[in-house]
Amino acid sequence: MCDDGRRRAGPWTRPRRAILPVTILAILCVLLPTLAVGREQSRLSGQVSLTATASFLDRFVSSRHPALPLSIVLQGNEAGDPFFARLSFSGSAGQTDIDVASGGSISAWRASGMELLPPNRNPRSAFVDDVFQIVVARPGAQDEVRAGQDAFFLHQAGTYRLRQREDSPQVFSPALGVQSDPQGGTLYLLAWPQAAHLPSAIRSEFLILSRLRRVAPDVLEYAALIVNFGCESSGWLSFPWGGVRTSALPQLHLGSETGETRVEPRLRYGEGPVVGPSDWNGIALWSADHAREERPALGLAVPTRFGASPGIWRSGVGGGGTAGEPRDFYVGASEGGIVLEPGDAAVGWFYIGVGRPAELEASLRHLRAAAPPEVRRLAAGETRPEPTRCLAEENGLDRSGRCRITVTDTAAPGLRPLFRYRRPDGTSALTDDPYLGVPVGLGLETWRRVGEIEAVVGFVGTTRSGGACNLTSGEVCEATVTPAAEGRCARQH
Repeated sequence: MCDDGRRRAGPWTRPRRAILPVTILAILCVLLPTLAVGREQSRLSGQVSLTATASFLDRFVSSRHPALPLSIVLQGNEAGDPFFARLSFSGSAGQTDIDVASGGSISAWRASGMELLPPNRNPRSAFVDDVFQIVVARPGAQDEVRAGQDAFFLHQAGTYRLRQREDSPQVFSPALGVQSDPQGGTLYLLAWPQAAHLPSAIRSEFLILSRLRRVAPDVLEYAALIVNFGCESSGWLSFPWGGVRTSALPQLHLGSETGETRVEPRLRYGEGPVVGPSDWNGIALWSADHAREERPALGLAVPTRFGASPGIWRSGVGGGGTAGEPRDFYVGASEGGIVLEPGDAAVGWFYIGVGRPAELEASLRHLRAAAPPEVRRLAAGETRPEPTRCLAEENGLDRSGRCRITVTDTAAPGLRPLFRYRRPDGTSALTDDPYLGVPVGLGLETWRRVGEIEAVVGFVGTTRSGGACNLTSGEVCEATVTPAAEGRCARQH
């Protein structure tokens, strides 16, 4: 119905009475796609507008490359779904379809008729381990896992099934906000990453805002803002952790500053060499055969510094398969030490794409050269929040009309998200504590037992409510953007 105009004469060649219908049709052809995009942007009812936080992220990780059109279809459940959004485009690798989980991880990638992601699906970690994702940890967390202790691992994708129960439900990190712009080739997701292992005493008090943007015919730019709104420090980031099917792409090539690439030995993950910036330029490509240009490769371009510290690259074949056999999972991770104290944030980027090896590597090198050189730490109080607003629609006004709940839409360091829950009895609740006072965090088990989180409605510095605010009972809830003189963490101890 809405054609491109090439088959019809201009309105000046038609009778005058046809001008109005044609004009109305033309207006509808422009507005209908825009209205459809608007429906996607407001899919999560009552969510915080991501425009301000997106601008905040863009300020530190601004793309110097124009975005290309990208089909974005929101198709999953924001409460936790490995196939939340489908990104599609046609590039040199043919039709490409990418599935993005509600937490922002990349869970599937199909191109040139091949399924490159996911690798084989471990029953305990399907679409939680075998994806491309951001992992927040503290140094030594892997040693804690080996010792059987609670490990500080927060997965952008979600939580492993319980070790004792292979039939336990799969838990995926929820989306608390979403904004899509297909014409601008960009998807934003605000998510709550979860503890990797259950049961666990680790409280997940981090948010991750992800920005996925198509910046080359076969390449996505992935930028992220990671906010620590809790009372625990982190000291290690995987940015990203991921992998491909070994059976599809069995060779891993790392680039160097001299322009040469070398094939990495395919060892078990954890047994291979740790590669630093002196031997690596931040480019990694998995391929079927690097010498055969017609076969696709999947490549990464990543920063090689994390704050003031050099990053490292680890790779190898994933274990944990049946009877201890290696899985069809060729892992690669860009990692580095960067301390995020309570209230701190980090911003960073990576590029991921599929194409012919030589062309893809050249594209990744070009993109990386114009990107910021590091994953950057933002200290609490280093930046000023955007203009504030009264949360009047959430009963934020008292009887005299005074605003009781003032928020900002910017996830600035030092601020905490204000969550809205839907309790089992149907009442709404606002809180800055996603565990609603439960002393031990059990990941989404606690979250689902206490109530159903709906969205982040804004960001605050101080709350005075003694817990959640029951909006239907008129319970007093006050919140401001001004940080408290004595921090919430200090009051807890």
